[in-house]
Amino acid sequence: MTATPTIDVEMLSNMLNALPYAVYTFDRDRRIIFSNKTARRQQVASAPGEAIGAAQIDHFKDNEYYDESGDRLPPDKLLVLERAFQGETTHDFLIEHRNVKTRTHKWLEITCIPVMDQSGEFSYGILISRDVSLRKKREDKLRFLMESTKIISLTIEFQDRLQRKAELAVPSLADWCGIEIVNSMGKLERQAIVHRDPRKIEQIREYELRYPPKPGEESPSERVVRTGKGEFTPVVTDEMIDAVPGLNPDQREAIRALQLSSLMTLPIGRPGRVLGAFTLAYAESGRVYTQEDFNFFSEFAQHLSVLLDNARLYNEIRLRDESKDIFLASLSHELRNPLAPIRSSLELLKIQNQDPNLDSEIAVIDHQFEHMSHLLNDLLDTTRFIRGKIVVQLSPIDLMDVLDQMVGALRPVADQKNIFLSIETDNSRYPVNGDRIRLEQAFTNLLNNAIKFTPSGGVIKITAETVGQEIVIKVCDSGVGITPEEMARIFEPYYQSERVQSANPGLGIGLRLVYEIIHLHRGSLTAESEGKDKGSTFTITLPLATVEEETSSEAPTTLPAADESKRVIIVDDNQAAADGLARLLKALGWNAKALYGGRDLLALLARETIDIAFVDIGMPEMDGYDVIAEIRSQGYTLPVVALTGYGLTEDKQEALAAGFTAHLTKPVGAAELKETLAALLS
Repeated sequence: MTATPTIDVEMLSNMLNALPYAVYTFDRDRRIIFSNKTARRQQVASAPGEAIGAAQIDHFKDNEYYDESGDRLPPDKLLVLERAFQGETTHDFLIEHRNVKTRTHKWLEITCIPVMDQSGEFSYGILISRDVSLRKKREDKLRFLMESTKIISLTIEFQDRLQRKAELAVPSLADWCGIEIVNSMGKLERQAIVHRDPRKIEQIREYELRYPPKPGEESPSERVVRTGKGEFTPVVTDEMIDAVPGLNPDQREAIRALQLSSLMTLPIGRPGRVLGAFTLAYAESGRVYTQEDFNFFSEFAQHLSVLLDNARLYNEIRLRDESKDIFLASLSHELRNPLAPIRSSLELLKIQNQDPNLDSEIAVIDHQFEHMSHLLNDLLDTTRFIRGKIVVQLSPIDLMDVLDQMVGALRPVADQKNIFLSIETDNSRYPVNGDRIRLEQAFTNLLNNAIKFTPSGGVIKITAETVGQEIVIKVCDSGVGITPEEMARIFEPYYQSERVQSANPGLGIGLRLVYEIIHLHRGSLTAESEGKDKGSTFTITLPLATVEEETSSEAPTTLPAADESKRVIIVDDNQAAADGLARLLKALGWNAKALYGGRDLLALLARETIDIAFVDIGMPEMDGYDVIAEIRSQGYTLPVVALTGYGLTEDKQEALAAGFTAHLTKPVGAAELKETLAALLS
């Protein structure tokens, strides 16, 4: 019988030295009694036994440790070690390790295990450290890219989008980040700058003001734009700063105060067509970039060039009437796809929310979402929009609520421009017979215009008063004013004043839309101005509601309860939209399921009974019209509802003619779902 081999001290030491992880053992006095080869490499020890017998704080004196939030952990206060000395085991505690001497850093996952003696007292502790720098860096870059792709909304100003992209890089991938683009004059213009310490931004701006470029002097960003080639300095040293020609001692000291440790400047675009420069730097953290980092951000700079190209293309399209119409219609349709899952998630949040503190925030989101949906309907029906054939749905409302909501929503925008916004009224209620959404749209456009054309420090005053059987609302601003030539054309569709067009680009449809909406409410809109830079006043007059109109609102319709026995199928190739709508239907009490293609629905129909189906029109391979044709040809009579981003009258007629039972325009809300299901399954 073979004897079981035993593990002696030498064998155990060899095994631990072979591990890719750093292993330390500490005694009760916090002195190191063992460290393997990987541990000694991490600490850059020159001799195998150098660490043995060293106190924990002495051994780590050349190193700095930080948690994920960037807070420094003193060597004698490392939480993982302290917990071990208290008898607690800690697994995979993530810290950043920086070596002061070598100016290197790495991310470590620390596990600490206390070993107790027979009496239950701490005997010694084992610390295992695993280098996860590569994984951490990849995770940060992936998170950066994922969040960056979300910043594409056309409702955000272009400069704001660039600023937000720069903010994503700090502090995980940079200590500071700047973006400059080439303006129409061919000069570099800064669009965004972010630093983990906002005070440093002021330092940079003070330096630029104090030391403006000399004639013929070229900054790194300008050089990158001219050559189309990125510049990369992995490690910034004092010797490099001293070697820069033309700097006086004060300039060199100011640059050193920025504490730059690693720097890269990248062209946004490609050689021959560079649109700007993208700069990233490590400073206080002491981190340094690698060639892999340089390659990664070079690709991201290409992404920024696409963003710039798209923005410029969008501006060009807005300058041409016909192209604008096509673009707006397409945009309306495309936005419905991402809005569909947002609508479903919002409805679910309303149903499931149990925190009263969130009610107001949810109400704001819901209100603005409804407003956007109505705007999309206008954009989609381009022909109706151009001809001014906007339909209003009149019902008794309090115009004071509309004014309060409008001012509350736009006050932050005015505050951001340092514009004083006030509202004065002579009554607590202004009953009118109107379309609330359309009136909000009109007043919002009017106030947005006032904010756009009023400089910082200006004043916007809104007044409302009852005059006889009418309500008179005035929006007065201290802005750029209106010349007599402009006054004759300001209500024309797509008219844009050449005097303000370049500084405040727009579609030129806002005032025309306000004009149409107010006239559909049997009101009037007029404009007054004393001329250029003397402000302007827009006056809206609306008739007060009669007593009959105020009391004519219909009682809410009671809908039948949901039936869990009824099977409802959602078919949409956009999985987020399909899943979101299915979850919403389940929350409403229906037996719902999501499918992602027309063939899946046909296969399910062949096996099981389905009570109703919602089918997206614009699907690849087999679109909604192909699906409904196959369903009806096989003799199925179940109700099938068309889901689409197109909501024109002819779109609905085409869907019904093809065999659909009903037509819904994305995004679909809970109320529409309830009404549709009640009508089709009653």
